[in-house]
Amino acid sequence: TGDIDGDGASELLATAPNQNGAPGRALLFSGRTGTLLRSFATALSNSGFGSDATGIDDCDGDGVRDVVVGANVRGMLFFYSGATGALIRTVQGTQSGFGNALCSAGDVNRDGRGDVAAFGNFVVEIISGANGALLGAFPNSGADSSSVALRVLPDLDSDGHAEILLTSGGRIVKVLDPFPAPTTRVVPEPSGSSTGLGAEGVGFADLDGDGIVELLLADGNVVVQGQRGGIFVISPRNGALLDTIHEPRGGRNLFVASLAGIGDLDADGREDVLMQRGDGTTTGLELLSGRTRTIRSYWTPTAQFSSFGPRSTGLANLGDVDGNGFGDLAIGNPYGFGSSDGQCAVLDARFLASFTSLGTGCGEGPFLPQLGVSRPVLGSTAQVVVRDAPLNAPGLLVLSAAPRNATNLGAQGCDVAFDLSAWAQFANLAGASSYSLPLPIPMVPQFAGLDIALQAFFIPTGGPLGFDLSNGVWARVGY
Repeated sequence: TGDIDGDGASELLATAPNQNGAPGRALLFSGRTGTLLRSFATALSNSGFGSDATGIDDCDGDGVRDVVVGANVRGMLFFYSGATGALIRTVQGTQSGFGNALCSAGDVNRDGRGDVAAFGNFVVEIISGANGALLGAFPNSGADSSSVALRVLPDLDSDGHAEILLTSGGRIVKVLDPFPAPTTRVVPEPSGSSTGLGAEGVGFADLDGDGIVELLLADGNVVVQGQRGGIFVISPRNGALLDTIHEPRGGRNLFVASLAGIGDLDADGREDVLMQRGDGTTTGLELLSGRTRTIRSYWTPTAQFSSFGPRSTGLANLGDVDGNGFGDLAIGNPYGFGSSDGQCAVLDARFLASFTSLGTGCGEGPFLPQLGVSRPVLGSTAQVVVRDAPLNAPGLLVLSAAPRNATNLGAQGCDVAFDLSAWAQFANLAGASSYSLPLPIPMVPQFAGLDIALQAFFIPTGGPLGFDLSNGVWARVGY
């Protein structure tokens, strides 16, 4: 929505169009504090109020951004003051389903007031924020009202006005330019794309650092390098296919429900992208490197959003709302578990140093070797500790990039947490029952988000496989 309360941080606008049959609502929250700032509703029954909502530039002349809420069943728009929450005006559309999708249109007619783009019955109309008049239209969009979405694109043609991205199922992807007159550029269908293109994950980010965003269009049915699912990277200026991103792990698919550019998280000079799987089985997020176009890091569920259901949706980049220099994002949770159902979380996208212990290890006993590590914070020295190592058995502490899954070697607890195909010796372990080893972490921002695996093994012993294996540790380098 942009900054409405004047604290320098963007606010968060969430809608609940169908609250168990009750009239819908739209809620405006402070992006910085999470405080509820405004609640918008209507007494009109069966209106579809909250079908979509957006912030727009100041439309009532008080210098504060305002809010527009759609009511697609009635085909109406409701304009509200961002400063007071008061209703400014309503606009009755002429198209069925008017208000089904909305986004800011900037100041199209240059009257100093914000305008809005609204979808209804295959038509996108530009509505004046000053008086509700029709300023222009994009007819025959071909969009499916059940999956249509409008998004503001950063200015592509340097005319001082943002463009609008229209997407819908059935490979409908169009760039709408409302200024100086409505013009439409159809984004060509990428070779191999399916009808799911435009209805699945859609986003944009400046991956190549040229100041112009690229479109990111997920397609769960495209086959890329023998695997199902991928993300098309497309130029919004000319529709050229720039790249196709696939699942890097063999035998897996890539179904993306939502994605969002989040700024440069790893200090490599390129914007990165956070995405959420759409297979209905996970609440985790994954980081896509803008520079390499590969999945760089997996954000498995943590306490901050472990209660989110597998159908949590709608990633949105809020900018840096907490002022720490890193982008933040919102993730909706319409179908969570228990009290988290219907919530929206704001997450700090900065990489925080963390670690996770995996498995129990295996060995001769009676005590199994145990491995621990302190948080690998950039610019510090982490400590790696081994306890209960078997005496007189030579051992190695090994390190690798963290694999996606541990590998069981055929005995209970014998789970290898490091990458068996590419690991390195970190330290020799011999003759003692315990060890404490320094692990220097350079202050190199590009290392942020690096996932590493550590594990110790000792051979020969009387263990079930002829050696003792410690528990594994997966650690993420960060702040």
